[in-house]
Amino acid sequence: MVEENGEIGAIMRRLLAIKAQQDILAAEETVLWDTFYARADVEAGEGKAYRYLDRFNGLVIARQVATSETVDEKALAANLSKQQWLAVTVATRKLEPKLLEAEMMRGRISFAVVEEATSRKHIVKRYGPRRASKEELAELAAEEEKNDQEVAPAS
Repeated sequence: MVEENGEIGAIMRRLLAIKAQQDILAAEETVLWDTFYARADVEAGEGKAYRYLDRFNGLVIARQVATSETVDEKALAANLSKQQWLAVTVATRKLEPKLLEAEMMRGRISFAVVEEATSRKHIVKRYGPRRASKEELAELAAEEEKNDQEVAPAS
């Protein structure tokens, strides 16, 4: 069925126009976010946490950074004696972090060996934009007041 001039055709043309506008807005949004992240990395430091609060619309955009540790069991097992490995593993011969820590504290396993087998990864969590809380808005107002007092010449 082909309909070019009727109501269905008008709806289809409008949907295509809306889709084209959405594509343009999505591309602009991508550029803005990329620019924002690049600028935030310049100001806060690459991969560092940041928090921005906009006083005009009360939105918060932030990045939190946490560190997660994982011990490479194969690397650790290769560097431990059989007796040490058995002391820090359970019947399934899976590394038990609490036993490993206890053996390290007793001095039976070197911290350096464990450190060599440990990898760390940064976990980045972004949130926002969202509405700022009353506390965040009050914090911003206090910070602005402090800045205004610093800028104003003393009388």
